[in-house]
Amino acid sequence: MTDQERSGILINIIGHGTKVEGAVTSPGDLRVDGQIHGAVTVASRLALGSTGLIEGDVICDSADFSGIVKGNVTCRGGLHLKKTARIEGDITVGKLIVESGAEFLGSCTMLGSSNKLS
Repeated sequence: MTDQERSGILINIIGHGTKVEGAVTSPGDLRVDGQIHGAVTVASRLALGSTGLIEGDVICDSADFSGIVKGNVTCRGGLHLKKTARIEGDITVGKLIVESGAEFLGSCTMLGSSNKLS
């Protein structure tokens, strides 16, 4: 049994050059360096590398994005957009961190707030 199996943490990786057609659901963490063409639902943390592309809506607990998302993003916790990140869609988050250089085309709704930012 591996340390990962003993700890109960599930980490899934979609590597650079890998292309997934259809919805992806992960009960643990997910790292994407390849492409997903479909909805993505992650029970824990989603890491999108600089070569990663998701074309579909994303639902997760928390996320760090360096790649491209073409779809709406819902993060119950925090979303960190790194300088190479690009989102084309609406964001609903508990907390948002945007580094200089990150691009975001859409609206943002903060959970627990009735105000909508554009």
